[in-house]
Amino acid sequence: MIKGIILFDMDLNIVPAWERWFYEYHAPEVARRYGPWIARHESFLPLQAPEERDKQFGYCNWRLAYAYWRELPEAGPKGELSFELPPANPPGRAARAPLVIECFIPPQATEDFMGYGTTPSEKYILRWYQVFRYPEGVSQQEGDDWYVNTFALEAMKQPGLFRFFSSKAVQVKSGLPGTWPPGTIYDHLGKETPSPWARVTEMWYENFFDWRDANILHPPKYTKPSWAKYDKFPFLEPRRDFFSTFLLEKPTDDYLRDARFYR
Repeated sequence: MIKGIILFDMDLNIVPAWERWFYEYHAPEVARRYGPWIARHESFLPLQAPEERDKQFGYCNWRLAYAYWRELPEAGPKGELSFELPPANPPGRAARAPLVIECFIPPQATEDFMGYGTTPSEKYILRWYQVFRYPEGVSQQEGDDWYVNTFALEAMKQPGLFRFFSSKAVQVKSGLPGTWPPGTIYDHLGKETPSPWARVTEMWYENFFDWRDANILHPPKYTKPSWAKYDKFPFLEPRRDFFSTFLLEKPTDDYLRDARFYR
């Protein structure tokens, strides 16, 4: 089994159109075609977040979707039609192109650093969800040595942090299944290119007060890696090598089990 993740950042002008496309076409297409391979297919709408989210932490403002694949179907059309295309810009209007981040990880965390003994009734949960890669020229082994053996030990000193775990990305020969119409701007999705991402991490707090104390006002003193591009955590270039969003506990949608019609 493997977990496929898609994280979106969207021009707010096209969110209404993309919401309709996602519910009316895309999620049903995935569920209908690949349901036999998928154990779970869910998505979350992110929370609005403090202003520091963009400059330092590469905040993504639209959906996080994921599927637990029992196994990945073979790439290519394989007797299916292309996916229905997402909506284009309104006539005469120019919107920023959507950012789509694809990543695969194991179904369970590869490192569980802290908080596994917490029960659901003990805490409210604000999930800080992070997808990142190390800078060009830094190997996965070198980056992970710092992250697991140095950074994680220091991060656990954050005030208010009560849950912290991470997954090393899985490199696959093909991307997410499905075929987009040839020659379109979405045709690159799902091509046979390895995922460039290194890790997916979650840090949990009870609220944004605690998040800001831990990451803006009173962060621990971190050991900066030799390859750092910035002096502050995450030491990576936001919106290039580091992206994040904020989620609650419960998925907004469960596409395999929700029989609601869109309209």
